[in-house]
Amino acid sequence: MFYNDRLSGKEGKKRTAIIVCIIVVIIAWLVLVIRINTIFPRKKIEKCGYGQWINYTPDIEDVITADVSISPVACKMYDRESILKEYTKEQLGVFSVGKDDTDYLVFTIDIKNNAQEAVSINRLITFFFYCTEFNGDSNSLEKMNIDINSVEAGEIQRVQLVTSIRHDDVWKINSRQRYAESDVYIIMSQYPLERRMVFYIEQL
Repeated sequence: MFYNDRLSGKEGKKRTAIIVCIIVVIIAWLVLVIRINTIFPRKKIEKCGYGQWINYTPDIEDVITADVSISPVACKMYDRESILKEYTKEQLGVFSVGKDDTDYLVFTIDIKNNAQEAVSINRLITFFFYCTEFNGDSNSLEKMNIDINSVEAGEIQRVQLVTSIRHDDVWKINSRQRYAESDVYIIMSQYPLERRMVFYIEQL
């Protein structure tokens, strides 16, 4: 049997080229990761629980400029039947339409206006979203107080927000109960400072 040196040489060059390409990709990836982490350092998280206030001063051109303090008050978990008994479809807004097995969270928050001008609640909550440590929901929130649209200077308004949830996880065993025993959050800003209101779910 004859040994094909030409074939062996081609395979060797091919193997070397592949190794070089892998090394180049790894180096490029490391450079990008280091560069991104330098430009965008790790975010800070500011948490606010029951009985506490967190300051929120959004300044977004043509959307809202405000100086408010916000406090989490309560979070209740409903199935579809129970939430339709307690709230109207007008209050539920986009979440009035859903499947029979849909579950919901209703958040209650207090908003205190520290400024001299009234603040639009609808604009204030535009960038609010809810999340958990492991959720994959739509994260959107709907204001339920259809008769309250603003917070006057120096005033405190109690506001309710609703969202639908998916509590199923990969284990599929008592997932609703385990979800209800976890913390849920309303996030007001994300980077470089994440402002997070922390809620404990009350099941009905």
